[in-house]
Amino acid sequence: MTRKEPSIYNYSIESIKTKLSSLVSLGYTFEEALSMTANCPAIYSYSFEMITNKTKFLMNFGYTELEVKKMLKILPQLCGLSYENIMEKLSFYDSIGMHDLAIINPRELMQSVALSYARYSFFKDRGIIITISDYKDLFLGKVKFEKKYKVNTDELLKTYNYADYMNGDTAKTR
Repeated sequence: MTRKEPSIYNYSIESIKTKLSSLVSLGYTFEEALSMTANCPAIYSYSFEMITNKTKFLMNFGYTELEVKKMLKILPQLCGLSYENIMEKLSFYDSIGMHDLAIINPRELMQSVALSYARYSFFKDRGIIITISDYKDLFLGKVKFEKKYKVNTDELLKTYNYADYMNGDTAKTR
């Protein structure tokens, strides 16, 4: 934990206990709270209000409180992402029929939406339909993806430019 977040040494024992108690008060077990903080020691720097606001924000996307808790147990780093970043990613996955991705494997939300869009479009142009039950190749590591599909990631990002897509300029995305 201290390698991930050296500033943890600056927190008092009381502050750490308070954060763990706060997570428990939100419905996580003590063991889950420990796991979350071990996975993401930066959570000690997040305010109680920040965590509850992110929970409510995620619920506004149609996830239940239980689903959001599951997501945050697996990826507490979600609390540290900006609202815009989360909204952009969830909106994109919703638009391609993968709303449940955030529940099934929230870690995939760490991939940039630009890369997800480029890969999704790459597959779509080749007649490969990516679905919630078959999405793993969308999130392969860079080297594995490039080797498997014989495509350079930088070229892929230029060919299928997410910013152009968002601006409605489909001519630039092909």
